[in-house]
Amino acid sequence: MNVLPEVRVDRFLRRKRKPDRIGDRLRDLADRRRRRLRPPLKQLLDQYLPDHDYLITGPSVWKRLGLGCHTAESIPLVYHKHRTGFQQMDGELIEFRARRFPEHPSREFFVVDLLNNAVRAGLQQMIAERALRRALLKKRLDRARLASEADEFGTPATRKLIEKATPDTPATASGASTSRRPSRAG
Repeated sequence: MNVLPEVRVDRFLRRKRKPDRIGDRLRDLADRRRRRLRPPLKQLLDQYLPDHDYLITGPSVWKRLGLGCHTAESIPLVYHKHRTGFQQMDGELIEFRARRFPEHPSREFFVVDLLNNAVRAGLQQMIAERALRRALLKKRLDRARLASEADEFGTPATRKLIEKATPDTPATASGASTSRRPSRAG
């Protein structure tokens, strides 16, 4: 069995159920060895990009939207005006993408960003559409702002998905036909 000696000692002490300072120290040592303490990503980026002209996004942000993203973040995604590619910073790999982004991003911008990166987020289109429709009905998202963010920052596929999820746009609410087939006069 390939187990660290500290772990074996810790298991032994737990079986004996005796609190021991040595066991606590060994457990702390093993924890520190497993995950090296790193400064927060924002602090690293502030040192690397002194102009502070970047936006941190990715699964850690997308999960908070509640639209079905359950991906674990392995490589942080950072938008920057000029940089693109992968960069190793303090032992952590970071992906930079040269993208436009608003100065003060809204919740709707991050929804558009999630839909633009649906494959990376492991998000299925049908689930995203249902979750987006539910969020709009519950008024968690502003419909007009979502449409404007999609027009400015969304891909054609993202704009199409948002149009499908928002069936009561002004054209359909007024009773106009949304069919694209020409009518047959006969």
